[in-house]
Amino acid sequence: ENVTIENMTRARFQKFLNEMGKKYAIETTKKIKMHVHQMVNSAIAEDVIIKDFTNGTNTTGLAGKDRNLKFLEADTMKLLVNNLVSRPVGERPVTDMMILTGLHTGCRYSEIAALEWSDINFTNNVISINKTWDSPRKLFKPTKTKTSTRKVDVPDVLIKDLTEWYKLHQNTTFVFTGSNSYPPTNEAVNKQLTRNLKEINSDKMITFHGLRHTHASWLLSQGVDVKYVSERLGHSSIDITLSVYTHLLQTQRNDQTDKSMALLNNL
Repeated sequence: ENVTIENMTRARFQKFLNEMGKKYAIETTKKIKMHVHQMVNSAIAEDVIIKDFTNGTNTTGLAGKDRNLKFLEADTMKLLVNNLVSRPVGERPVTDMMILTGLHTGCRYSEIAALEWSDINFTNNVISINKTWDSPRKLFKPTKTKTSTRKVDVPDVLIKDLTEWYKLHQNTTFVFTGSNSYPPTNEAVNKQLTRNLKEINSDKMITFHGLRHTHASWLLSQGVDVKYVSERLGHSSIDITLSVYTHLLQTQRNDQTDKSMALLNNL
């Protein structure tokens, strides 16, 4: 049913969440509730409504995939990087360069495919994410959200490889151009990633999006501030980062608890 925000009640919203829970994974229904909650806060601030109808509602959903399957552990990630850089830049498939960039930046496939040479600041080691590439329709589109438009700091090792790549491909529109003058498709990159993972005998097979999770998981596991990781990923809210990486952050919290108790016991 179509209900305006002024006429939405907690009961109606709970019914909506229940229906979503029958179709989607619980992580998805949680994200839906979070986005509606943010919208409600804005509506309250603008005096459109006076009560938060999301307060006190519960989310349900189908069991999602084991999140551990969606990212590579540190040792496998390093094996993958070593595999990618074992070939000289001039001999690397364009898909390998996209995979390497994904690992180092945590950017989405559509963001990396959309990169033009003007988006890379070789002096300051920064990549500007300001658009996405719609591969099926072969056109540029805006970023997923306003916060997805961002500048991502990248390490020297990636800038060095991109500099070599530029020398070989400086006349192309896209940083990563396939044989048809357009970026390789997401499917093509995923096929190459699968080949690479098989070469290193990885016990996990992930998609290109899994590189994004790998990047974020690695940073968080090393104690990098979650707010910085959230901004780096271009999440619209730190709440999204917290919900996606709860499992890692809980492990960190347990570590901090043990550390804190050890310190207090030694007072």
